[in-house]
Amino acid sequence: MLAKVSPGRHRFDVLRRCAPAVLGAFAGAACLQSECFASDPGCSAAALQALYPAGAAAALAPERIYISSGATDAILRLNDFADAAPEIYQPGAGTLDGPIGIAQDSRGRIYIASQLTDAVLRIDDMSGAGLTIYQPGAATLDAPTGVAVDNTDRIYVSSSATDAVIRLDDISGAGQIIYAPGGGLLDQPNQLALDSSGRIHVAASALSQVIRIDDMSGAGYVAYGPITAPTGLALDAQSRIYAASFSSDSVIRIDDMSGAGLAAFTPGAAALDGPVGMNLDRQGAVYISSQNTDSVLRIADINGANQATYVPGPAVLDQPFYVFIGR
Repeated sequence: MLAKVSPGRHRFDVLRRCAPAVLGAFAGAACLQSECFASDPGCSAAALQALYPAGAAAALAPERIYISSGATDAILRLNDFADAAPEIYQPGAGTLDGPIGIAQDSRGRIYIASQLTDAVLRIDDMSGAGLTIYQPGAATLDAPTGVAVDNTDRIYVSSSATDAVIRLDDISGAGQIIYAPGGGLLDQPNQLALDSSGRIHVAASALSQVIRIDDMSGAGYVAYGPITAPTGLALDAQSRIYAASFSSDSVIRIDDMSGAGLAAFTPGAAALDGPVGMNLDRQGAVYISSQNTDSVLRIADINGANQATYVPGPAVLDQPFYVFIGR
């Protein structure tokens, strides 16, 4: 466990050109009522290219799994869940110390929250090329955890020790806006998720709640709880909300912020012990980091079907925090 706290991207089965807010790759595209399901065998690359000429390459790119390894100060990238030789970005603790959140922009650049250096890193690829760092000082960004990127490549960061969410126009810090409503409304924010309307969901760990705001003004504030020490947070294609409860070794799913449709996955500590981060792939499979077993679980659905475990050993993956599904 890291000293400061104990602690996207969504998956979309439906690629819809007439909802540009859903997929950043298609931002600005004219409305077209056709739609294509990624799981449909008839949904060919040619069909997608015709529907989405500007963004088909990104949408068709194979999904890869990114995992932050907190104790080894590294990011792993797996080509698939059985990848025995993951790519590893490990620049040293002077640059990356206590990696937590991971995100990716429309150009494929990778963003990493470096908790113990109070910074967000951006790299062009897993080689570390193009390293750029946002590090405004602990008064602004202290113990960052979650990071997300919207469809215009604006960056959202959870500052867990200042009980704030920060939005940046780019990694230089331009356009910085801070949402810090006070500990009664947001306390120890962790993973972030953005829905298709751009609303911001945050796991507020110390409040045992998930909160949602319409925008950075805090308008439309609503909270759902209790969820014991929520850390991980993700949304599926239907905007259903998944939250990982670190203390209860479980993941819940709700249909909306009213709590309707509550379902839970609680397999026992031998399988899931200290879940921190989570995400979903295009097929709806759920990936959950299990910090205390140095592993990541994959389940086909909230019922736990087709459970599989990635556990390469602590030399490779030690104290996994967040999981991100990208390209």
